[in-house]
Amino acid sequence: MKNINAIRKKNIDDFSNQWLLQKDLKQGFWTDKKWLESICNGIFDLTLIKNKIICEVGSGSGRIVNMLKKYEPKQINCVEPSKNIKVLKKNIQNIPNVKIHNLMGHEFYLKNLDYVFSIGVIHHIIDPLPTLENIHKSLKKNGQFVMWVYGYEGNELYYFIYKFLSIFTTKINDNLLEIVSSIINILLIPYIYISRLSKHFPMHSYLKNVFSKCNLEHRKFIIFDQLNPTYSKYYKKSECLEIMKLVGFKNIKIKRYNNYSWVLKGSK
Repeated sequence: MKNINAIRKKNIDDFSNQWLLQKDLKQGFWTDKKWLESICNGIFDLTLIKNKIICEVGSGSGRIVNMLKKYEPKQINCVEPSKNIKVLKKNIQNIPNVKIHNLMGHEFYLKNLDYVFSIGVIHHIIDPLPTLENIHKSLKKNGQFVMWVYGYEGNELYYFIYKFLSIFTTKINDNLLEIVSSIINILLIPYIYISRLSKHFPMHSYLKNVFSKCNLEHRKFIIFDQLNPTYSKYYKKSECLEIMKLVGFKNIKIKRYNNYSWVLKGSK
């Protein structure tokens, strides 16, 4: 347990410093509701959250919260363990009816939530079951949970490269990592165009439908976000379904998103 807690703390510190480095949320596809719609399309209708009480677990700098607000929920609860919570507060200061819970996922408990979202977070939580159990407990009966996580299938080559690079990138300071991310960002430009020639190129769908739609600054943040955390897990389909079932979710639906990640929805 000591090792788990140490990894949890290090991951939180990694992201806390990352939010401080990125600061303001600037406009672009990465911060636009169209990005969230592309993830939820075919598995969850975002218009359902209008006038509902919702929660986002792992609110970070407020990127997803700012997307969710556009669907006019009655209240948004933000669960975020960051020590730099001031970044989140600043980026959501103009959103009405927001409550911030500066807690880790395995520490929070709310009541009678209609919907809970955790977008790009669960794969950074070592031993995610306590967090998922709290999400399940916090939902009202028939409430729904939407989760997006990195996928392993189809990412085998990328995963090998990522694991090699992360040996070094998780140990360097953020300023140096930002430079490394900028260099990789530039090097990826020709590959983005080459990958369009065939769907058989690794990450073809993601690069075409997501990454290339983001501006250069946001692309750098995405790369930084991949290389910075101490802990990241790339989930197999069977593992996604297993953890959802273990905490009691029913009517589980799962879809492949751009051949590199999984989106799941479950009901209480």
